[in-house]
Amino acid sequence: MFLVATTLLSIDLANYVTVINVSFIHRPDLSIIERYEDASGVTFKRAVVTDALYGYMTILGDVIVVWRVYAFWGSGKRRWALVLLGAMLMGSL
Repeated sequence: MFLVATTLLSIDLANYVTVINVSFIHRPDLSIIERYEDASGVTFKRAVVTDALYGYMTILGDVIVVWRVYAFWGSGKRRWALVLLGAMLMGSL
């Protein structure tokens, strides 16, 4: 999870630099709205990757929580907590 979070930080930083570079430095003859639209077009693919990685991180974090609940309450009377968390995890997919 740390590597994915670091990758997300790197992509976000690259997006910020790209948006600033395209919006304020390149093609000064265009209006600011047109330059921002150009920057959004450049960073769109990276935004799709970041959204996919955020989704992956969310599911992975939920799976870790369910696994920890199973480790502590996997047997005995509190097994209902595992069923509840498992159902909630399936609902988030």
